[in-house]
This record gives sequence, structure tokens and C-alpha cells, in this order.
Amino acid sequence: MISAPEKVVPGQPIVPILPDSVYEAGEGASMKKLYANNELITCIVSNKLGKVITQEKDGKTIISVVSVGSGSNKITTPKVGDIVIAKVVRITGTRALCDIYSIETATGTGLINSVLAEGVENFRGVVRSQDIRSTNRDSVKLVECFKPGDIIRAQVISLGDGRDYFLTTSRNDLGVIFAKSNGGAGQMMLALDWQTMVCPETGKTEKRKCAKPF
Repeated sequence: MISAPEKVVPGQPIVPILPDSVYEAGEGASMKKLYANNELITCIVSNKLGKVITQEKDGKTIISVVSVGSGSNKITTPKVGDIVIAKVVRITGTRALCDIYSIETATGTGLINSVLAEGVENFRGVVRSQDIRSTNRDSVKLVECFKPGDIIRAQVISLGDGRDYFLTTSRNDLGVIFAKSNGGAGQMMLALDWQTMVCPETGKTEKRKCAKPF
């Protein structure tokens, strides 16, 4: 059985659906198709920020996501090397400004182990144009990599200027993990490759710096 993350953010893949899979999506989760290794894979994806709950029923494993109350969360300060999940809130000429929602420690098990409490001010992060990808950095156009409302997976590379953490998405597994078309007003898009997402309803494509899902 595939291990599911303990806590998730909107759009985060929880488990892939394989031919002999016994997983079904419950409350707070849904079935989505994502591209991984040039293959279209059906996954159970989180629809909200919360904790993953599994329940056995009629030979199936039902995967649900429930909201996490503020009293059960511990606030963890991001550190250099941490992997974080963040929401892009504003784009400038050379920077993407983000709110950090969750933290995965560099020495952890690959699962998100700290989700920020509801009602608490988020940590802020910045992805500079030179930190978006590892090649052709001088030709990066921010508007072709991120849009406000995108959920990204990034790594903390420094404590920044004292207010914002500096983040990078240069690794293959870092970048946009959840985005909606038409500036957030449309449907959730699927990643075609590392720089293109497509709306499954309209077939229209948009440029993003996509994270490899698995």
C-alpha cells in the first residue's frame, strides 16, 4: 500500500490510482489526471488544506481530507533547506510574492509535517526570477512561470531580507502543483510538461514552471 501524506494543501496529489488500486476519493478529495514521466496518471488530489484521513469500507480505502483546527497545529518556522508549499499572491517584474502555507523539513520523510494554523498570519516568501529554474535564467519571464493564485512547491534558500524568505523552484520536483485557468477563474489545469499546463475542458494551454508530480 502506498503511503499517503499526513497533511496536504489544495491541489496536492495524495496517492496515484494504479490498475490494482483499492483507493477511492472521499470528502475533501477528488480524482484528477496528472502527467508524470510523460504518462497520464489518475490520482486522488486534495481539495483543501487539512489532514488526510483513511477509512476501510467494503474492501476499499476511502481517502478524505478534513480541515485542521488551529488548536491542533504547531507553528514551525521555515529554515534554509526546507521544502514549503506556498500560494502566489502577487507578481512584479522580477519577483513572485507568496504566502507560505506548509513546511516539509529537509530531514523529514518526504511528507508535509507542519501545516500552519488557521487564523495565524502566514510566513511570506519571494521567488526571484533567477531562482525559478536552473537553465537560461536570463531569459526567464515571470508571467510565463507563475500567476497569482497558483500553489507552488519551493525550497527555502535563505532568510531573505528579514521580512520574506527567498525561495527557489529550480529543481524538477519544484514549481506549480495547482493552478486554475483564466487567472484563477477557470478550471483546474493539468501539467503537460515542465512548462505547460492545459485546461481539460477547453483544451487551452498556459505557460507555467510545473513541478514533477511524482
